[in-house]
Amino acid sequence: MFRTMEKMGAVSIGSLYTFGLEGVWRYDAKRKMIFPRELPDERPKNREEACRLLADWLLSRPNYQTFYHPTFQTAMMSAVARQWKAGGIILHLNRGCEGVSIGVMENRLGLMKEGFKVMTYEGNMADEREFDLHSTMARLEIFLQVLNP
Repeated sequence: MFRTMEKMGAVSIGSLYTFGLEGVWRYDAKRKMIFPRELPDERPKNREEACRLLADWLLSRPNYQTFYHPTFQTAMMSAVARQWKAGGIILHLNRGCEGVSIGVMENRLGLMKEGFKVMTYEGNMADEREFDLHSTMARLEIFLQVLNP
């Protein structure tokens, strides 16, 4: 998929999964943007304070926040797409990880309401037999042609 995108002049900027797996971001709802999370003003003074800061830091990852409700995930996807000037959005309906697939169709509708062009494809990151390469590539090529006629 990435080689096809490359051949057609498209670039993948990542996903909330890749942004949120190790990165820590802050979503500003007023500006509808994400920013790198600021470091604490001071070093922790003891073990309990260090544990609380670490827990707060880790729980602010986008991956965890998006499990609460699809609208939050849609807002963060929209912010990433706008900030990185994405021409379109590709969503993976991943049968191999239900956690990251929660609310994806709601995300699709929300992103479309905001004016983004959205493509979905199905697969299973845990079982490659549940991925239809030919169908997905055909959909991808058509989607990229629509984005860049």
